[in-house]
Amino acid sequence: MQRYIAIRIFQSLITLVAISIIVFALGRITGNPLDVLLPLEAQQDDYDRLTIVWGLDKPLYQQYFTFLGNAASGNFGDSWKWPGKTAMELVLDRLPNTAILAGVALLVSTAIALPIGVLSAVKRDTWVDHIGKIIALFGQSLPAFWLGIILIWLFAVKWDIFPTSGNEGFRSIVLPGVAIGWFQVAALMRLIRSAMLDVLDSEYVKLARIKGVPEWKVVWKHCLRNAAIAPLTYFALILGALMVGSVSIETVFNWPGVGQLAVEAAKASDFQVLQAIVIVFCGIYVLANLLVDILYAYLDPRIRYS
Repeated sequence: MQRYIAIRIFQSLITLVAISIIVFALGRITGNPLDVLLPLEAQQDDYDRLTIVWGLDKPLYQQYFTFLGNAASGNFGDSWKWPGKTAMELVLDRLPNTAILAGVALLVSTAIALPIGVLSAVKRDTWVDHIGKIIALFGQSLPAFWLGIILIWLFAVKWDIFPTSGNEGFRSIVLPGVAIGWFQVAALMRLIRSAMLDVLDSEYVKLARIKGVPEWKVVWKHCLRNAAIAPLTYFALILGALMVGSVSIETVFNWPGVGQLAVEAAKASDFQVLQAIVIVFCGIYVLANLLVDILYAYLDPRIRYS
């Protein structure tokens, strides 16, 4: 078990290093950053002075190691759009709101997809299965931002049940949470259905039924646990997609999260903040996959020895 976890941690660190190289390269591939950051009326003396101050006169490998050291310590520099605040400070201020929104969306996705996926597998080729397929079709066909606008029109404007935008407590989370979580319902539901179909035809399930184990226990305890490997893999992808995909939803609902911060920083060409957002989102994505890999070993002992 320890060897398995150590290998996964090492692979995650390698992934983070690769991401840092990509982020650093993207910041340099367009040319001298000063050409974008300095105003048109800047003089050559301004270029020379900032080139030395920011270390742009050093070789690229030295600039990269400086960037890597600063990134490891969370130092991405000061924001240009929001004076007096560092890039990481801005990201950490907004991150809880995005995490809450992603958590609600994940709960919505799981609460809808899990029972429908299981019932579709158990009631294969019945009307229950057909309804599940229709729900999956709508889940993949409706863009999140469009669904968000429709939800605002119905539940906020027409029926005045939830607020239209902003963060006014739990009521403000419901609509954006449903809008961003609905898209994941289809893929998660079909994955659960497929995994359950494979398990339901296995020999140990037939043996459990022959022994007289109650059907609900066979389905929801024995089958679901063994069918959870594939959906668990997708959970890590869902978490990353919900965090990154929150950009459009946070803009539609004016939700004060990291996604909206990214849009505002991009409009202002605040590269310090954008780099911090990319690194933090990638770190969350890698950490989620690492946790899923570790959970594999507990769900299926065969994996830890592979």
